[in-house]
Amino acid sequence: MKRTKLIKSEVIKIFNTTKETLRHYENLGLIEPQVDAQNYRYYDFKEIRKLRQIFYLREMEIPLGQIKALESGDVSPEDFTSLLSEHHTILKEKLDRQLRLLRETEQLIYLLKDRSFMRSYSIGHFDERSYYLIDVPEPDAVPSMKKYYDLCSSLIEKGMYSERTFILIYPFDNLADPVQMDSRQGMEMSGPHNRDSDNILQFPAGDYLSVFYIYRDGGQLELRELHRDIETYLEENQFERIGDTVLEIEHPELSIILDESMNIYELQVKVRRKGGKDE
Repeated sequence: MKRTKLIKSEVIKIFNTTKETLRHYENLGLIEPQVDAQNYRYYDFKEIRKLRQIFYLREMEIPLGQIKALESGDVSPEDFTSLLSEHHTILKEKLDRQLRLLRETEQLIYLLKDRSFMRSYSIGHFDERSYYLIDVPEPDAVPSMKKYYDLCSSLIEKGMYSERTFILIYPFDNLADPVQMDSRQGMEMSGPHNRDSDNILQFPAGDYLSVFYIYRDGGQLELRELHRDIETYLEENQFERIGDTVLEIEHPELSIILDESMNIYELQVKVRRKGGKDE
């Protein structure tokens, strides 16, 4: 008699999965293949349909326990909608992270291809971001990591910080006089927070000029040149600065192949096209 159901090896090929995964789903009661006397498993249309649902929901990172509840009918359409909304937010956050990594990788490639210039410029849209300003007590101009942790412990313990951690915020014209730079230190935040707090600075959504550059120890002259070159770049590309605030981010993760005396930094300045309107 001609076989009408799929065997395990065929299912594995269809879904690009493993026999261990299929066995795990079976042990959890998510699928129920037919088992013959020789312990061979056969999968009909119903089981294949279940597997399509499972793999799709797992791709959305919905836990197997919740998938089992869905299959058993223990979840209402309203609860399922809420579940999808929750995971939509998670997926969007991951997509935003991937897009950010893509942007940074492109700029790093450009930067390292021409290290004689040591700068990479781009203008793109950024979502709103929040930074917790840290009041560093004197004389700790450069506090220890433990001091940073203590200053930010309330955020860290609540999970309201980003892995990007520490940033500098200062007036744009300070680049022209880096010796006298008047900066404030901060930490990027994530999750819900009190937007009205005096210690929280909001960077609104909009277009930002992003400049990646390689900084050598003692390179104050290079910062003065950077100040001039940013103004030139904006003028040549018909953009203008909005406000006077610079956000500076250190990228130690991108400096891995450089000498210890060199680091990669990113400056962000809010901009708009000349004659255009700010968001």
